Amino acid sequence: MTITEPLGMIRWRTEAGKIAVYDRADEEGLRRIAAAISDAGGLLLGQVQDSGRGHRVAGRNDLAIGASALADDLSWTIPVALSSGEVKELITDFTASASFLKECGWHGVE
Repeated sequence: MTITEPLGMIRWRTEAGKIAVYDRADEEGLRRIAAAISDAGGLLLGQVQDSGRGHRVAGRNDLAIGASALADDLSWTIPVALSSGEVKELITDFTASASFLKECGWHGVE
């Protein structure tokens, strides 16, 4: 079983270095990697995660989101608190992206 690093699963996250799932920009590559791992007898899972209020590089995270405006304990970034409607949008984005991974031959998500 192979589990990826976090993938680009939501519409407002377009960070460089993440495989783009939500906008389907990397469809060909998503299909190729799934086929290669399946052909070798393996299972491929995509990691479903958003850094939220966290930030793992130097400096503050201007794109931080969270359930509340509680500061990140490492960068002291204060996230934008999501409304219940925005949480529903996140769920929709994660669901659509996970379904797209399945269409591309992936075996599941973590």
